[in-house]
Amino acid sequence: MIIDTHFHAFPGKFLDLLPEAQNDVRGASFHGFDHGEYLDVMDKYGIDIGVLSNTGGRIEKSGRARALELCRILNDAFAEAHAKYPVRFLAFARLPMVDMDDCVRELERCYKDLHMHGVMMPTNVGGKYIDEAEFKPFWDALAAGDKPLFLHPCNAPCQSNAGDLAHRLRRDLRPLPQPQTDRIPSWWDDSSLSRSSQLARGQSDLQRRA
Repeated sequence: MIIDTHFHAFPGKFLDLLPEAQNDVRGASFHGFDHGEYLDVMDKYGIDIGVLSNTGGRIEKSGRARALELCRILNDAFAEAHAKYPVRFLAFARLPMVDMDDCVRELERCYKDLHMHGVMMPTNVGGKYIDEAEFKPFWDALAAGDKPLFLHPCNAPCQSNAGDLAHRLRRDLRPLPQPQTDRIPSWWDDSSLSRSSQLARGQSDLQRRA
């Protein structure tokens, strides 16, 4: 069985409210999530299950109310897809990290009402790593829910020119296989920095439960 855990999707309403999310630094463009289109791709490449998610690194830049609205749009769309095609789609929630009360309430909604299967978050949120003390309610709620967390890499806070760097690598390392030249180097760094920071702060026991 093949399960694709990097199965990102962008509901049309999400893109309407956050038009800057319609492309990324690699030059990839995104359009509204369509169940049928995704199922066709899954069938074509032999993917049995797609775990729907969205890292949404720009969400927290939108302010508290908009961040919650954007996360609810994502979570509702992914839960709807799972309800319609429960054998093919699973769903990871995206939580608003601007306000911890909103974050915890949305996580409870995602688990109790939407029956989602875990959480996906970026390795840093607006330049802050999520081992900061202000995010402790998130970890407590996550551990209580007893479902997986997927930390997805994003641009490191110190890497302001990640897009330029990725483009240079694609140009200069062209002889290498495309999957290697198409990655954003700061993502490697940020995954390591995020996880190392969490371990250094003694969060390993909590995160094993999460």
